[in-house]
Amino acid sequence: VIFCPYIFMRVTETGDKAYTEVNLVLIFLLISIVSILIPFVKIELSDNKKRFIEKIFLLAAPLLCVLCVEWINDSYVISNFRVDRWIANYLCDMIVFSVIFAVFRKTRIVLWAGSLFCVGFGIINYFTTEFRGIPILPWDIKSLGTAADVAGTYEFKITYRIAVATVVLITFLLISSKFSKKEISKSKKEKRYERLFATVICAALIVLLFPVNLLSIMQVDVWPWNQKASTKMTGISAGFIGNLHFVMVDKPEGYCAEYVEEIKEVIAGLEEQPKIGQPEKQPTVIAIMNESFTDMNSYYTVALSEDPKPSTRALMVDDNTYSGTAYASVTGGSTCDSEFEFLTSNTMSFLPTGSKPYQQYIKSDQTSIVSTLESYGYDSVAIHPGKADAWHRSTVYPFLGFDKFIPALEFTEKRVLERAYTRDRSCYNQLIHEYEEHKDAEDPLFIFNVTIQNHGGFKEKNYPSQVFIENSNKDFSEAEQYLTLIKQSDTALKELIEYFNNEEEPVVILFFGDHWPELGSDYLKYILGVDSDMDMSPEDTMKQYEVPFFIWANYDLEGSSEETTGFNRLSGFLLSAAGLDETPYQRYISEFSESIPVVTGIGMIDKDGNTYLNGDKTEYDDVINKYSVLQYNQMFDKSDKDDELFIPQDFSG
Repeated sequence: VIFCPYIFMRVTETGDKAYTEVNLVLIFLLISIVSILIPFVKIELSDNKKRFIEKIFLLAAPLLCVLCVEWINDSYVISNFRVDRWIANYLCDMIVFSVIFAVFRKTRIVLWAGSLFCVGFGIINYFTTEFRGIPILPWDIKSLGTAADVAGTYEFKITYRIAVATVVLITFLLISSKFSKKEISKSKKEKRYERLFATVICAALIVLLFPVNLLSIMQVDVWPWNQKASTKMTGISAGFIGNLHFVMVDKPEGYCAEYVEEIKEVIAGLEEQPKIGQPEKQPTVIAIMNESFTDMNSYYTVALSEDPKPSTRALMVDDNTYSGTAYASVTGGSTCDSEFEFLTSNTMSFLPTGSKPYQQYIKSDQTSIVSTLESYGYDSVAIHPGKADAWHRSTVYPFLGFDKFIPALEFTEKRVLERAYTRDRSCYNQLIHEYEEHKDAEDPLFIFNVTIQNHGGFKEKNYPSQVFIENSNKDFSEAEQYLTLIKQSDTALKELIEYFNNEEEPVVILFFGDHWPELGSDYLKYILGVDSDMDMSPEDTMKQYEVPFFIWANYDLEGSSEETTGFNRLSGFLLSAAGLDETPYQRYISEFSESIPVVTGIGMIDKDGNTYLNGDKTEYDDVINKYSVLQYNQMFDKSDKDDELFIPQDFSG
């Protein structure tokens, strides 16, 4: 009685074109009446009949969960009916019910707990997809703390689909309760047999879904390069379970210590690339990874009231700037993956789709640009104006070699907030403070600064947007809020560059965005010119991962404004601009990039501009495998890791 009117108010508040308010009133009125009458209905049946009906409810509950979850997420499982996909999702939900039955054994508990868990998962998946553009993946479980930290900046609106599905489910559970029989006293042996039976069912389902790979047999396949469209095709539960097949990191083809040594000998014969910069002494090295900073209006036909980043655009075409387009492996979130690729020169292409290296793989000291600069005598500082444990940074940064980490609560400069996030200007003030404090030190300094101002959740009411999208009759207020924030970032960046331009000591700065923002599927389709996620070509798919980058210095650089690369190559560019040698590993990546300049967790772009999505066969499979061998040696081979590959060497032989 209380729950239904509340949801009705939320639904009519948000509205939906697919249903009129009259239809919503009728739906909720009908469900409310049924729910209210259930407690007053007395059903007289024998225990045997109740037991039989109860079993029917137990078998029907996972099916209803599939219906509710797929309807909430507006998936193609309902609109494009296929029996195999329904069976696949039903079996996935049955695992949950069988586990709960093995633990509690009571049908009523199993029905309520199993149903609420499955549908609750579907609701969380809906909001996750809305906020970051991709569904829940198995590795997100380790990121719950980080997700909770930023959840307050998003607006959670109950849709009519969530409302109806939730009330229908509760009505179903109330009805099922009327058929619950009185618990018969059973021996411990009988209870054990019931639990054993449920355990056997669960084990059988797990065997079918994993070693047998029943989902693949039923043609329920995951598309790693487009998880959103993939999950809509496979179904929510099947998509999640399907991604579990990517948990393990397999050894690359032919991997062994001897093969690593062969590649090492090939690298030793490569010519050294000319340096981008030649400062008179070791410069201060700064890398800034700016939250959600990209340049959509530059690549696509989006008319804006003004250019939100004139200073950045001017810097990128300056004769003394090395710049271009970099491709991330993530969009809408998962900043830590972008950090990982830049800092380690590794690529998400050789790791499980959606995995989080910070949480899953970095458990001990890991070579990186930080350790490379340390070999040149650098001190290192990481700055991020968020919580210290977000993405496990407080644990991972020391493993990567950082001497010092400054999270939000350890800022010495005043933090001015924008939508509950620290402004870029405040972040840069802290960066300058660290630089000034270190000026008289004997050793040079490396600063890695990750900003947070432009983090997703662009739904703040009455936000004073200053940049507007023109020639469109759609509501793109989220995009306008985002573009206004980018304008602030551009101004702050200009001030930072002006400060270091007046410094006499050599300074080199790498600036790049970490990924695209999540601004809703309507805006994405608008800027890409497609009607649905299913219409995107490989080229369209890769466009969602483009971000600008540039390297600027207060000394001469060999400028370029046409570079196309992945994040794995940026640290090599930065070392070159600082006049420092790359590691043999980075040298191989540099050579690799001559054929394939872009390799990401989504796909690759070769030197001729051809696009390949991960899993596609290419003519470059041999050089790709060599890269994966080196990465595996760096990340996972604790016994035969060749350390010489990951520290600077004399390439002249």
